[in-house]
Amino acid sequence: MGNEGLNLLAACLLLLPVISSGVLSKDHLVIERKLGGYGFHRDLETIIHLPNKLRKHMASSGCNLLVYQNLPSGVYADPFQVQSLKQFGLPEIVFDRNVDIEAAEYASKAHELFMFVELSTYRPHKITGHLNIEIVLPIHARYHAPSSDEASSEPRARISILHPGLYSNCSQPDMNNILRAPCSSTNSTYCDWVQVSYISYSPQVEMSIPVGEEKHKALVVSTSLAVTALIFAWLCRTIYTSKINLPHKES
Repeated sequence: MGNEGLNLLAACLLLLPVISSGVLSKDHLVIERKLGGYGFHRDLETIIHLPNKLRKHMASSGCNLLVYQNLPSGVYADPFQVQSLKQFGLPEIVFDRNVDIEAAEYASKAHELFMFVELSTYRPHKITGHLNIEIVLPIHARYHAPSSDEASSEPRARISILHPGLYSNCSQPDMNNILRAPCSSTNSTYCDWVQVSYISYSPQVEMSIPVGEEKHKALVVSTSLAVTALIFAWLCRTIYTSKINLPHKES
């Protein structure tokens, strides 16, 4: 078996898990979704599988992609964290509004993210020509109101995150599938982005986080107030003592 045969065999072995899961498609763009990590701080992973035929067509037309993600009020993406991760491969991202990372779920609104994917910055597989674009977005769960469900021993809040919308700046226009969004991350002008159809075998992403119980509310509040009062008293005593012990200047 020659070098070309060995390379083809190696490529098939590498793609075997993808093929068996139904992700790979010759003619359709496929999006795979999963949630990494544990607890309140997770990674929302979006993998765009672009087949060789479609990749060549989009590359010849100078296309770029826009990934539109709506995050519900129960989670948020930190703009400062997103900005710091650009050097590690995270694409340019524009937020539709200011994000209050301290606000609770019941005092927050959903916010939208526009992720700009420049296809020219990604390299296709040397043998298959397929392009796999991976976007790992850190998200954080907000504090939720305590649960009044007394039947549950461990009440939890479930947060559902919809699949993203995918758009292109060079597809044939379809007035029923147009998104008015920023043209890029570097200016404030808006353009018409045309929806790109895709298939996905991934289930809808869901987070499950623990919440407090309503019956414990009085205990939590009273304990918090007591701790706050003790800390305040300790600080006052420390400041007063330090002033007494200050050396007096000689006249």
